[in-house]
Amino acid sequence: GQCQTSTAPPLPIAIGDTWKYSKGTVEPPAAWAGLAFDDTSWLSGPSGFGYGPDPCMSQVGTTLADMPSSPTPPGYMSIYARRKFNIVNPAAVTSMTAVIDYDDSVVVYVNGTEVGRSTSMGGTAGTPTAFNTAAPTGHECSACDTSGSCNPAQSFTISPSVLVAGTNVIAIHAHNQSLTSSDFILIPTVSATIGGCTTNGQCDDGNLCNGLETCV
Repeated sequence: GQCQTSTAPPLPIAIGDTWKYSKGTVEPPAAWAGLAFDDTSWLSGPSGFGYGPDPCMSQVGTTLADMPSSPTPPGYMSIYARRKFNIVNPAAVTSMTAVIDYDDSVVVYVNGTEVGRSTSMGGTAGTPTAFNTAAPTGHECSACDTSGSCNPAQSFTISPSVLVAGTNVIAIHAHNQSLTSSDFILIPTVSATIGGCTTNGQCDDGNLCNGLETCV
């Protein structure tokens, strides 16, 4: 047998990997976070995303210089980001985690299902946030500024039940606290613990992987 393949890259998703993203100047289609959504017209750039005199800017690969309303009005309050990844066999995933460093808030989706949101975002789980919604509460990223203000990157546990065999997509809606904010940060990573067959040799040895063959 041959191990299944996908056009999407496997996990993990690391800092500096390329994401598709859209500046939050208008409301996107309702299905923007789903797997079927066509994001070919979106911008592409390496993570993280951000701007400003923020200590976390050392991990930013895509600078959003036009996000604040000054000096390039009107600016925008949020960005939408998507990254596809491959899972051969969802049943073999024993754990999956998105770790996100951010300033000021995030809502996280996998295959269109909300899997977490920061406490700084508030609102009702499962209810999408608008493109022009400000983060109700400020939240500094993990690198402390001169005042000593900082927070560790937040971990979001993702249930394997939202995964499908083959291509999946993680989507993030990240919000700033105001159009005049001095900074904004979104630095996401994703990892998983996966059992099962990972090589053609394992597929061909006649032994089941975690009770399941993941080969075709």
